[in-house]
Amino acid sequence: MFVLELANRLLISNRSHATELLPLFVSTFETIFAQENDADDAQIVGLKFPYLLERLVVTILRAVIHLYDVPDRTLRTQLMRSMELITSLPYSYTKEISSRIGCGASIVLRGCFLLFESPKEWFTIRNLLDVAARHETGRSFVFDGIASLVEYAFPVVVDGKSVLNEIELSVNGCEAIRTLLLKFLDGAYENDLNYKLPSVLYMKRVYSQQPSRSHLQTSNYASKGNSEQSVEWTKMVSVLYHDICRSDNMNTSKKGFESLQEVILSTKVDSITDHQWLSLIEMACTDPPLTTQASRIDSLNLIERLFLTLVPKLSNKKENWACLEKFTLNLANIIAENLQSDRPSSLFEITVHTVTNMCNVMSMTGFGNGKEINFCSWVGETLMCELEKVGAAGGVASAN
Repeated sequence: MFVLELANRLLISNRSHATELLPLFVSTFETIFAQENDADDAQIVGLKFPYLLERLVVTILRAVIHLYDVPDRTLRTQLMRSMELITSLPYSYTKEISSRIGCGASIVLRGCFLLFESPKEWFTIRNLLDVAARHETGRSFVFDGIASLVEYAFPVVVDGKSVLNEIELSVNGCEAIRTLLLKFLDGAYENDLNYKLPSVLYMKRVYSQQPSRSHLQTSNYASKGNSEQSVEWTKMVSVLYHDICRSDNMNTSKKGFESLQEVILSTKVDSITDHQWLSLIEMACTDPPLTTQASRIDSLNLIERLFLTLVPKLSNKKENWACLEKFTLNLANIIAENLQSDRPSSLFEITVHTVTNMCNVMSMTGFGNGKEINFCSWVGETLMCELEKVGAAGGVASAN
């Protein structure tokens, strides 16, 4: 152990010769991580000396942390090979050292992510973080590392405006981070749901990118809705709606509706299947109770965004009409309930304003061109009837 520590210090303090020195280490690593061939139940040789193996794991991670910025592709390849060895360790052993793996891998992620160029590099660091997150003692290190990266590399909203960081994460990096966050969101790690809500908020930030980052737009994540990324998107919006938008805490609920609208606006319509969009509309049309007026207002704003964004496209397929008719009638019932509130309550006034805007937009020439009939016009007329019932249709323009 003493010799290993001296050798590690020698390697790290001689960066200019690291390319020549590291192969000596890698050769030793591979020998100790190799499996016995003559044993009936083959196991990694180094497991005979678990503490030595643990110090080797730490040595590998320290070497990556201190040397990965050396601009030598051969050196980086060898460092990646070394990290791959850690992922080959059995579950029973990584459980005992998961805090060391999680801490080291998170430092590597945060400090070296801009240096990762190939899919293999991101695949390796993702697997290493995944190994650590499987165990309770390493999980918090991994999540904190991911959170630190997202906070640093992705835009935030300040005074209602998105602030674009000059640091950009590659497509492969985004995919790796989303994959890990989805596991935290689903409770895939020992059914631990403590990270559920922060995970979905960080996923939202990954999806809600500025248009100037063309290589990070949602269309790259969801290819015609049948990819793994499209499934992730569906899970994300479902958790956003059910766990955040429908929260009993009004501030949490409001942030949830705002976040969901950001996701919708940043998602290209063609990148998600019609079925997934219809499922989202159906989910949104399940309105909060009348007793929570603030949530009903936020919900109505979300539904307005969904209808104006999606109905023109979805109504071009006749097979979608039955669902769209059902959702329109559901929305009409929601509007009718809102309009039963006392005047001049905020819920009544905002409902009138929102529905008036929807009706006017839906009735515009060329807004929707469904097959055989203008489906959008029918939607607008159906909603306008609810305003007429309470004498509040004065602001609706006549359809052209």
